[in-house]
Amino acid sequence: MSCFLFAIFFLVLRSSLDEVNARISPAWILVFWVSRRIMMGQPRKPVELADDLRAMIADSVTTEDRRQEAREKLTQLETKGFIYVIDPI
Repeated sequence: MSCFLFAIFFLVLRSSLDEVNARISPAWILVFWVSRRIMMGQPRKPVELADDLRAMIADSVTTEDRRQEAREKLTQLETKGFIYVIDPI
C-alpha cells in the first residue's frame, strides 16, 4: 500500500513540475510487484531457522564473527522456547 501511495505522490509531483514524461513506467510496476512478493513471503519456522543456524556454526567456512552471531541467535531461540532443543549430531 505504501509503495502505491509513493507512486501516486511522485506522479503528482512530477506532473506539477511540468515534467515531460510524467507517468509510472512498467519497470516501477515490476519493482513494486517483486517487492510485494518478497515482503509477503512466508516467515521461516523457528525450527528451520535453528537448523540453518546449527549448520552455519558447524560450517568451517563461516567466520568466527558470524559463528558467534549464529550462536547468540540460536541461544535466543532456545531460551524463548520457540524450538525444541535438539543437540546436533
